[in-house]
Amino acid sequence: MITRRERLLFALLALVGAFLVTRGLIAGPGFTDVFYHLNAATRLASGQGLTDVYLWTYIGAPETLPAPSHLYWLPLTSLLAGAGMALLNAPGDYAAAQWPFTLLFAATIITGFGLGERLGGTRRHAWTAGLLTLFSGFFTRFWGAVDTFAPYALVGALGLLCIGWASSSLQLPAIIGRQKTEDLTAEAQSSTEEYRGRWVGRDMALSCPPHWWHMLRTGTTDAGRGYWLACIGTGVFSGLAHLTRADGVLLLMVGWAALLWPNLTLPLRNLTPTLTRVARSPLPGASENKSISESPLSPRRGDLGVRFSGLALMTLAYLLVMSPWFVRNLREIGSVMPLGGAQGIWFREYNDIFSYPPDASPATLFADGADAFVASRWEALTNNLGTFIAVEGWVVLAPLMLLGLWTRRRDAFLRGFWLYALGLHLVMTLIFPFPGYRGGLLHSAAALVPWWAALGVVGLDAAVEWVARRRRRWNAVTAKRIFSAGLVGAALLLSLMIALPNRVPPPGLPALYRDLRDLLPADARVMINDPAQLYYFTGLGGVVLPNETPDVIPQIARQYGVRYLLLEGVTADGLPSAAPRGLWSLVNAPPEFLVPVPLLITSVRLYEIRY
Repeated sequence: MITRRERLLFALLALVGAFLVTRGLIAGPGFTDVFYHLNAATRLASGQGLTDVYLWTYIGAPETLPAPSHLYWLPLTSLLAGAGMALLNAPGDYAAAQWPFTLLFAATIITGFGLGERLGGTRRHAWTAGLLTLFSGFFTRFWGAVDTFAPYALVGALGLLCIGWASSSLQLPAIIGRQKTEDLTAEAQSSTEEYRGRWVGRDMALSCPPHWWHMLRTGTTDAGRGYWLACIGTGVFSGLAHLTRADGVLLLMVGWAALLWPNLTLPLRNLTPTLTRVARSPLPGASENKSISESPLSPRRGDLGVRFSGLALMTLAYLLVMSPWFVRNLREIGSVMPLGGAQGIWFREYNDIFSYPPDASPATLFADGADAFVASRWEALTNNLGTFIAVEGWVVLAPLMLLGLWTRRRDAFLRGFWLYALGLHLVMTLIFPFPGYRGGLLHSAAALVPWWAALGVVGLDAAVEWVARRRRRWNAVTAKRIFSAGLVGAALLLSLMIALPNRVPPPGLPALYRDLRDLLPADARVMINDPAQLYYFTGLGGVVLPNETPDVIPQIARQYGVRYLLLEGVTADGLPSAAPRGLWSLVNAPPEFLVPVPLLITSVRLYEIRY
């Protein structure tokens, strides 16, 4: 049994490990998402509110600049970073913005520890799952980024935890015909509370939350209180997940599905005599004996009523969390959520996210027949399969994760998890293929990390037991310990191999941005590949290069007051590798409305836009 001192020790380890991972590997912004969230946080901490002076996409774009921020991405990441800056009175300081993400990652590691204990029942499961969450392979290099990884990992994992508790509360496993304590493994017996193993079988001991044990023990109605709290928690964390990522609303949908899942509650009327005898048995510590049929979750009180009441409570909690953001959007843009985000369904390529105007539709996708639709989904499927194995599965853990999930497939506690995991991968493959495999799945799968870690250890046990039954000389207990340590060692090695070469040092001012800052007026706006990065280093606003032909440039420039255009990554043969293909002709044959501006850096081309 895990002691309180041991839990505190692991919590301290999680905090130190999270600090080393986040602060030791990431000391500045490294890609567009981070630049965007960090810029918005800096403006917020500086008293300028949630506003932008540049556009990185034309989807849902405002008519003018400056404009309300987060019209495509969601705001929680910037709010957290802004809070860190404000509390330390350090607008623009990356370390100040980063510390909330360090704490969030530490809490995610502790969640992995708890899930390991919950699904495995021993300190070995808890410690291994917690350490696997800490040494999370490909994810290790992202936990310190001011991005959605750490926030979504925690709120998503806790949301799934609440869904599991709510589902377990609705499912009371049959006691008749189940094994007694002596049928459990010695390892499970040593970590299972006496009253769990004495009266319920293995299926129940591994699938129900603690409040059911209390109800079976005493006949009280604490189970009802736990169910309602789980529903509220699901709504709260679903709202926080949606405030972090647009696909976070999937968590709420999974919560609905889990509550409405058929046959959750067994026919208690048929089991009432047996359950009543169990509840009235003289167990140690029982202070009151009532019939279990008096539980407020019993069909006698209306099973459908309980489910729909929980669903309503869940939805209300979600709306309470999201309502400030809905009100802000109504005030700023006239709708509760920005329009146009669903266009990702109809992308023919990822660069369609930069099209002007954003015209992705079924007509454009199917203009050349169904081939583009099939090809895009197939490309997403192959890439997302690689993400599952290498990123979510630590390369070596993937088969063990699936084995662990299969062995617990009837566990109501895991229903929400596998529904979410399956739904997420289907959405990012079939519905949003290009945004999905280009980063959407990677970001959202962060919520699965502590769950996969715990299930991987469960799957390891199942694999060892399978071999031990066929090789009698195997000591299963010793083998589980050795292989668990091996998994942690492999995860640590993989994490170091990936994270160390990709460390992000403290940002210095690149020569290009130094020249632009010195050359251009302070209020100039530039059409560039990464306007978020430009603003971070120079304070200059602007818009992103459109995924179009050059003739749209004057129209965009007039609308947003853009006076300059910059092409980066120009190769020796005159191809700007960092620009959409439709603009490649600008280097060798610029139109009359573009006037070259001399720069010493040969790999870029700067033009003044005349209109």
